[in-house]
Amino acid sequence: MNLLIKVLFCFLLISCVSPKEHQYEDLSGNPVFLEDFKGKKIILHFWATTCRPCLEEMPVLQEMHDSLKQENFIVLLASDQSADVIKKYTENSDLDFTFLRFTGPLHKLNVYVLPTTFLYNSEGEKVDEINGAVKWDDAQIFKNLTSNHL
Repeated sequence: MNLLIKVLFCFLLISCVSPKEHQYEDLSGNPVFLEDFKGKKIILHFWATTCRPCLEEMPVLQEMHDSLKQENFIVLLASDQSADVIKKYTENSDLDFTFLRFTGPLHKLNVYVLPTTFLYNSEGEKVDEINGAVKWDDAQIFKNLTSNHL
């Protein structure tokens, strides 16, 4: 009985999510950590190829991404779909984003709506969350992104 308790405890300990545990992969299956982008302001955008609002905002999101590169931003697009599905979509688009595969359950991040966008400052701290589609070409959005809190 004592051994069973120890085994269960070890299983629970191992299965707990640690801050360094990777939940993102590039499209080749290599682990990606948000810490890898420390020093950059991160726009982490959750989307899906089956999400019409996600696809409709992509061209404007690309324009904003191009404008924000000089402001030390990186836009990461994360989907929980298979790498093959994401690759097929990227091959048929002119988008120049860093596409990632999210390997964990979205609800663990409280993502219940697509698109959802997390904003991280250059210290790696999450400073904002946007649920739903965004008018990325809105001047106020651009102003908010380039403000000092990010």
